[in-house]
Amino acid sequence: MAEKPGCAKTGCGCALLTAVGAAALLFLLSQAATQMPNAATVAQPQTQAGSESLGFESDKTVIPGLETVDIYLNLTNKGFTKTGPRKLVDMVETVCESKEAFSTLRVSIVGPTPGPVSYVVASGENSGTESTDAVVGEFFGYIATIPYDDATPEAAKQWVLTNINRNAKRRFGKVDFEITANAPRSRILTITVAK
Repeated sequence: MAEKPGCAKTGCGCALLTAVGAAALLFLLSQAATQMPNAATVAQPQTQAGSESLGFESDKTVIPGLETVDIYLNLTNKGFTKTGPRKLVDMVETVCESKEAFSTLRVSIVGPTPGPVSYVVASGENSGTESTDAVVGEFFGYIATIPYDDATPEAAKQWVLTNINRNAKRRFGKVDFEITANAPRSRILTITVAK
């Protein structure tokens, strides 16, 4: 039986390739580690005496007047399961989810700390025979009424219900709402600070 080039029997290539690959992997990992901030170098939000500033470059990074609890408390009272808050790279996420036999409704609430909210992503999936718009519509309509400064909850809810079946964007006060309806059985509602 002929020996294959690079096999362990000939001793000519496998060990060398493995060593080079391991060295390259270690180099890439060390480069990534030097580019990622660690806990000691990440600027933490701080409130200065006599100021409402969160210590960010601009207070435009959070939805004014909205707190995470404003969303999750009402959803948990409706039977949703809350997980978090959990630390992401530089943000904190709290998730509320409801799973039924043929649908999953989920909202991800993300902010710089467990209190203020930078954005909200609600999603709904439907695998049943009922209309996806009907399954997701009530949930998205409820999410659209979240309380923030200068909110117009009824107008936002009506807009969401009217546009639940298509991609659409609209600004309410200082907050942008966007519906993504690219798939027949799922919908996404994203709520962010207006840019």
